[in-house]
Amino acid sequence: MNVTPPVYIKPFSKKWWENVWYYYKWFIVGGIIVVILLIMLLAECVFNVQPDFTVTYIGGMENMGQVEAYQLEDRFSTVTEDINGDGQQAAKVNIIYLDNNNASEEMAAMYSMADIEMAGGDAVVFLISEAFLDRYADYGFIDLSEYVQEFGIDESLLRYDANGNPYAIEMRDNPIFTDLESVKTEGLFLAVRPLRANDQTTWQQDNYENGLAMARYIISGGTAMPQ
Repeated sequence: MNVTPPVYIKPFSKKWWENVWYYYKWFIVGGIIVVILLIMLLAECVFNVQPDFTVTYIGGMENMGQVEAYQLEDRFSTVTEDINGDGQQAAKVNIIYLDNNNASEEMAAMYSMADIEMAGGDAVVFLISEAFLDRYADYGFIDLSEYVQEFGIDESLLRYDANGNPYAIEMRDNPIFTDLESVKTEGLFLAVRPLRANDQTTWQQDNYENGLAMARYIISGGTAMPQ
């Protein structure tokens, strides 16, 4: 029986690489994909700064654009407390765009996202377009009477709950928003959620206290510093 002796191929030669690719190309491709995913994950961990203050906007495009959201993030980042202790002050403005037609799958998903954020998100402070204020008031917002009295907020800017307590303040003429390039402040309301029963961790409680301080800062038009 004739046995063909193996052909010696010099390691790392062109022929050697051709054989490696021919027999192991799918392992190589899979390995490359894994490496890329690991690099992306590492980069996200290194460069992704966790926000100390989050505010969520819910409504149409007329009251908040992405450029304005970035400008607000820059401003809020200069005054928020560093509650996570990473040595950086960071703020995040979440935007959930809605319209009154929730028949499409995309818009239904956005409504679901807003419901999830209201029920369990990190945001303590909410900016809500007037068209959607009543819908989300059902989740319950805190009484803002303390801030109304402290800063002499005009009654025409207030929305009241069934008990006669102001739960939302219109940001019309508020310098924090009028200083931005193109935000329509008419019909843009600020509201604050209550502390949830399951907000038990130190971070959750610090997040809530910082949210209250930032709400006061915003309502004051930037005069009452949170720190």
